[in-house]
Amino acid sequence: AVKVPDLSVTIEENDFSTLVKEVGPFGGVISPTEPVGAVSLNVPGGVLSDSVSVRLKEIEMPLGGATLGSKETLSGSTNTYERVSGTYSFEPHGQTFDLPVYITIQYEQGLWDQERAKTEAQTRLVFLKKESESDLEWKPLAGGKFANGVATLATTSFSLYKVAIEKDETKPAE
Repeated sequence: AVKVPDLSVTIEENDFSTLVKEVGPFGGVISPTEPVGAVSLNVPGGVLSDSVSVRLKEIEMPLGGATLGSKETLSGSTNTYERVSGTYSFEPHGQTFDLPVYITIQYEQGLWDQERAKTEAQTRLVFLKKESESDLEWKPLAGGKFANGVATLATTSFSLYKVAIEKDETKPAE
């Protein structure tokens, strides 16, 4: 018989709540997780003429599939918004680009399916954006692609982003 020594395994945290990385003219993909998941930023080559120190920070953790995030209303709108993803800060705030960069955020597909099935109101997934952490109100954005729990947005500026279910109680479900 062959005797095998006991194995000792150390698991190290490989996800970071904040990641800072230099991105230059060749572009790059930035994600605080390995393998890439939850959130990523894709800066295509040619978007930047000089290097920029990019900071990607988790503000609110992903939901984990159990319950929707807090319900919010926005001034001037009767719609409600419920978070279905983590909330992330892309910095430096106010950084703009001549060409789009791509933000990808994982959202809870199961919660989205569940809400669509049980509501009588018109619903859709949207990206919400806030200019900075001190800004008081989120703004819904037009655009974005949503499929299989992955949301992607082409944007030309950095700020805070999250994915939410927008409900319009004044319109019937489609």
